[in-house]
Amino acid sequence: MQVDADDVLVRLDRTMFDLAVQQARAAWERADKEYLRASNLLAERVIPQSRFDAVEEQWKHAKAALETAQEHLKDVEIRSPLRGVVVERNVEVGQSVAPGMVLLRIVDQSSLKADFDLPETDFGQVAVGMPVTITLDSFPGQDFSGRVTSINPLVDPQTRTFQVESKIPNPDSQLVEGMFARARLSVGRHVALGVPRDALQRLPGSGTVYAFLVKANQAVKQTVKVGAVDGEYAEVLEGLREGDLVITSGAGRLQPGLPVKIVEAVKRTESRVEEAQ
Repeated sequence: MQVDADDVLVRLDRTMFDLAVQQARAAWERADKEYLRASNLLAERVIPQSRFDAVEEQWKHAKAALETAQEHLKDVEIRSPLRGVVVERNVEVGQSVAPGMVLLRIVDQSSLKADFDLPETDFGQVAVGMPVTITLDSFPGQDFSGRVTSINPLVDPQTRTFQVESKIPNPDSQLVEGMFARARLSVGRHVALGVPRDALQRLPGSGTVYAFLVKANQAVKQTVKVGAVDGEYAEVLEGLREGDLVITSGAGRLQPGLPVKIVEAVKRTESRVEEAQ
């Protein structure tokens, strides 16, 4: 059920609340008369200041009790704090309710949060505010766009991924909570120095990445810092320069200092890294 902000959702039986207001008002009226009488007596110096102070304190308590009872009477109508959809109801007509009980659950569907995981190699490429596009099997051929709202700075040690949170506008309420979506994150386009992913090796039990270069017909081990990664290439941020001869085949069997015979050298080592998904 769609509801608007300030719509009345539940009405409680007001009998006890009306009675409480009547009793509190009667008590305050008695206290108010006594307060006026004590004020006159104090002005005439018939009663001491201490007696007036006690009457005044009773008057304040009676006034506060009346205001509280009146506020409770207003609360017999429970209103929606926002525009949304009632997705859960835990109360029926005639049922007794207790303070703190959850009566209804309302979801604001004007925008939804989409969480997704990215590999740790993309951590430096993602920033809050970047555009995100999601697709769903429920709406084939249709894209929903949003923005990155937060980035979890912790990397899962098992999956080597980190979580990204995004906000997707949903003005037509097509999307609902719990749907499975595929996210596409555009990190912009730039020309970068890159090598085939097969040329890179990782030291076991560490995050150190290295490649083998050819220098003086020998294999030379070189540590590199990797940036964005696409399906075929990895961006190299540090450790290599354009023109370096990188061994791209059989690198896992090499040892530093082994003689190397160049069969084919691919001189161009630039790769266009456009998008991480």
